[in-house]
Amino acid sequence: MKANQDILPSLQLPAERLRWRCDPAVFEVANSGELESQKEVIGQERALKALQLGVEVRSPGYNVFVSGLSGTGRMTAVHRLLVGISDHCVDVPDKAFVHNFKDATCPRLVELPRGRVRRFQQGMEEFAKELPRGLRDLFESTDYIAQRRALEERAQQPQRKAFDALQEECRLSGLALVQVQSESVIQPGLAIPVEKEMVPFAALDSLVSQGKLDQERGELLRSKGEALQAKLDEAIVQARRGLRKLQRTLDKFDAHSAKATFKDALDDLRDEFGEAEIRGHLDAVEGAILDNLELFADDDEESAAARSMFLRRLRVNAVLDNAEREDTPVIAESNPTFTNLFGTVEHRVNRSGDVWTDHTRIRGGSLLQADGGYLILNADDVLIEPGVWQTLKRVLKLGRIQIQPKASAFGVSPLLFKPEPIPLSVKVILIGDSHTYGMLHSMDPDFRKTFKIRADFDSVMDRTPENIRRYGHFLRRLGDEENLAAFDAGAMARIAEQGARRTEQDGKLSTRFSEIADLARESQHYAQKEGATVVSASHVEQALDNAVERDNLYDSKLEERILDGTVRIDTENAVIGQVNALTVFQSGKFSFGKPSRITSTIAAGDHGILNVEREVQLSGEIHDKGVLILASFLRERYGQRHPLSLSASLCFEQNYVGVDGDSASSTELYALLSSIAQVPLRQSIAVTGSVDQKGFIQPIGGANEKIEGYFDICAARGLDGSHGVILPVQNIGDLMLAPRVVEAVAAKKFFVWAIRHVDEGIEVLTGIPVGTPGKDGNHPEGSLGAQVSARLLELAELARDFKGSGSDEKGADGGSDSESGGDVSLEEETDTPAESTDD
Repeated sequence: MKANQDILPSLQLPAERLRWRCDPAVFEVANSGELESQKEVIGQERALKALQLGVEVRSPGYNVFVSGLSGTGRMTAVHRLLVGISDHCVDVPDKAFVHNFKDATCPRLVELPRGRVRRFQQGMEEFAKELPRGLRDLFESTDYIAQRRALEERAQQPQRKAFDALQEECRLSGLALVQVQSESVIQPGLAIPVEKEMVPFAALDSLVSQGKLDQERGELLRSKGEALQAKLDEAIVQARRGLRKLQRTLDKFDAHSAKATFKDALDDLRDEFGEAEIRGHLDAVEGAILDNLELFADDDEESAAARSMFLRRLRVNAVLDNAEREDTPVIAESNPTFTNLFGTVEHRVNRSGDVWTDHTRIRGGSLLQADGGYLILNADDVLIEPGVWQTLKRVLKLGRIQIQPKASAFGVSPLLFKPEPIPLSVKVILIGDSHTYGMLHSMDPDFRKTFKIRADFDSVMDRTPENIRRYGHFLRRLGDEENLAAFDAGAMARIAEQGARRTEQDGKLSTRFSEIADLARESQHYAQKEGATVVSASHVEQALDNAVERDNLYDSKLEERILDGTVRIDTENAVIGQVNALTVFQSGKFSFGKPSRITSTIAAGDHGILNVEREVQLSGEIHDKGVLILASFLRERYGQRHPLSLSASLCFEQNYVGVDGDSASSTELYALLSSIAQVPLRQSIAVTGSVDQKGFIQPIGGANEKIEGYFDICAARGLDGSHGVILPVQNIGDLMLAPRVVEAVAAKKFFVWAIRHVDEGIEVLTGIPVGTPGKDGNHPEGSLGAQVSARLLELAELARDFKGSGSDEKGADGGSDSESGGDVSLEEETDTPAESTDD
């Protein structure tokens, strides 16, 4: 076979095209310490414009969903943009709950101008503190006691005179007026003096029958007694009326006297807080105090407990106090549970097992704290918390929040307690990924009405000199914030190169600055260990190498199995129907490439292409599609002059996990063409690339990892100039290969071909051109195309002759036809603990 350098040299990539190198001079400084520390969000102009619109439009529904990959600065951008906003700050009133003296289960909401609720709360606390003392002093004062006794004496004097007159009349009639027990009441009653005892008048008949009174005297006493009883009943009625009148008089006196002790304090509060709802509440407070004066008159234990409970009703529960808030509130809720977000009503259980609460136990949540401003939430956290998503949409739709007691384990609140709803003006910023946004947008109609703005953060930006310098400004800011050493120009350039590698896109830089920051911190660590005062490129390289070493256990184990022959990968000689495909494995955040051996077999028959992975359910849909495309290519290229009739199989050898993606489809086509033409393929050259039905090569992902993975296998066995890889020409700009690969290519020990069509790839692998068909449709004699055509014609004639003989074909191995039959596609891979994919 030809030497590598002689095979399609025009398609071979020189070393300088395998890696973009950042010129340190682009930074125009010696180190990052000389750059300006900029706090701008880098590379997200489109997202920032959308975010700006969302936060500035105060109309309903203009909440914002911020999407993009983590580490792209979404949270940082949102914080910086929102904190800097002051033009659109809403003057949000303070909010507090007070006791509802008409219905204690429905506490009243009062609103005060910003910063005033604290003063109202303090004023009510002072009032509640002084109230018992003033009333106690009143009730213990000699003037109060004397005036009250005078009122009692004045009211009781007519009653006393009436009873004295009735007492005298009873004596003259031989009867007496005594106090008697009538059911549960002691009241005046008539009695008959008999033998120095007072016998109730009702026992008159018994006394006569016993002979203690004669008949005549008994009748006389009965006559007089009945008349006196009528007068007594009337006197009792008048006495009761007098007592009720006295109580009203005393109540008025007590109220007048008590009111004088606290009227000035209440009037001061009324003057200070002129809002109608505050005045109404203070009027209710005054009425409640006057209705419960008895609680302040006694000092027994029961009265003290009742008095303490009453005084709680006078407290003001400030659920939103803006006294110290000068800017628009920006709240980031990292744990959006139902209680943390919407608030709750705490409750207590007393010794009797009764559950109780009051207005002072109402607690506001993050939504209330963000009133008039912005609330930042993580979309995934919101969606997994029970009840949060539906309630959040309802609050944003209605513009008010209803704080309720926490439900029990059975979903039912132990209390019937419903505070008045709180009006709310808040803009919510949800942060999530594109998948979450797509799911909500397609499945939840309310989402589209509630979150009308999407700010989509890109993970890449253009690799312009200005953006490269922004990396330096970022490193300066990071150094200032975390007290890191300065990075010299070489270190900044090496970090920029890593940012370019992370994108896998030509002319792009990564905007996942959380990863860049981690690399900077680790580079600083190794510089510090060496005692260096400035971080250099060698420290960055050391950080990158150690990051790989931390995560490449599975990579190294797989490489060991390849090198010891457990996993068979040939890297020399030529074999018919066998090619090394480049695949990518994923182990957590670490991805790495390794070759996989693909084989093909051909036999006479009409089963088409059998995808072994699909037959055992190890193939993904995209991989299946890639195999079907192979059959389409063969039909168009070689099935125009006669029907294709063959039984072929394709297999990822020693693969026991799933396979998906179509980046191995060109590799499978090479193996298939080799089997058909019986032409061997060079095992020292590995392949990656997707193919379409016309044979054109399409780009793939993970090009750097794939090439480096195969290179490491070849280097471990010894590079002799025969090794190399084939990749799509579209992936040239994505290449950021490791220096070890670039050096080997420069030394002509390793080669990289970039192809556009499978005809170029098969020529690299076989050294034989495919050839261009002439006007008669035949490929040039000796070309690979001619050999494939001849072999397919031979297989078709064999199948025709075999069927013409009347034989019942059972397939190439004598067994029954494949259950799936016809063209069958291959599968892809999902591995544990690592995931393999040919993309």
